[in-house]
Amino acid sequence: MWTETSWEKFLAPYSGGRPEWAQARRGDIALLFSQCEPEKAYLFKEELNQLGMEMADTEDKFVDNFIMMAEFTLGVFAERIMSALRLFGLLDFGFAGGRDKYFVRHGVGIAWFSVSEFGKKIFDVLVPEEQ
Repeated sequence: MWTETSWEKFLAPYSGGRPEWAQARRGDIALLFSQCEPEKAYLFKEELNQLGMEMADTEDKFVDNFIMMAEFTLGVFAERIMSALRLFGLLDFGFAGGRDKYFVRHGVGIAWFSVSEFGKKIFDVLVPEEQ
């Protein structure tokens, strides 16, 4: 799922967004998750923002950070990939209280995540060597 399957296949037809772009950033996400202390809760948006800031060494990359945040918080990653990672026991996540069920079903508004001990081991292996 992580490297061999096109993430676009996890979405309903005509869902929009850029799942191929999000999948191309999977090394950055693996790096983020591999740096997390197991079983500790992290704020989802803040950690993604920090990752984007670390990669933003030019103004163009800074703008790309905002695009990255939208793709990861509203696109295939939040809607399908995070749920699959939870199903596989690699991480857990939750939503702010009072979220509409539609938004929860579509992964919109993930508030926090935590990486499991098993997930930490897997994400350590998934980090590309160049990172």
